[in-house]
Amino acid sequence: YESAIACNEEWLAIARDLGERHAEAKALQNLGNAHQRLGDLQAALVYRTRHLELAREIQDRHGICDAIGNLGCVYKDLGDYVTALHHLESYLLLVREIKHRRGEGVAFSNLGQVHQALGDSHRAIECFEEYRVISRECEDPLGEGLASYHAANTLFTLGQKQEAIRQAEYALAVLEAIG
Repeated sequence: YESAIACNEEWLAIARDLGERHAEAKALQNLGNAHQRLGDLQAALVYRTRHLELAREIQDRHGICDAIGNLGCVYKDLGDYVTALHHLESYLLLVREIKHRRGEGVAFSNLGQVHQALGDSHRAIECFEEYRVISRECEDPLGEGLASYHAANTLFTLGQKQEAIRQAEYALAVLEAIG
């Protein structure tokens, strides 16, 4: 990720020199990704915020959508679940507007994790079920397996051990099948 940061910082400088605003936005998005993967959440927050500002400035609907979803994930990782919820609910509306079904699944996955962190386990399970359905529809076995895994953890916290085991076994089977 350090190499990715160096390359994207160079890309960002070149894009700015050339006045290529869409390339600049993509570099900001990539820098946010790399910093978040490294666990540098404050830097990720700065780049994700700058990405959103630029995407709005150049009226890039997909960029705005991505930036809002990514900001929600940073706030989730920071433990600011109320702000994360706000961004992720906005992201869900936007991905539905642009008819990005796989993005809806990602939104439900993250919303489920936020609802679980906020103590709303029943809503979390509903979100994970939506994620599972969408993942199956999009032929995304990894998403389907992760949805069942998250649902199993949430069900276990609710004391629904048999259903949790069923979901965990399903997740294991799906994830083992894809390696």
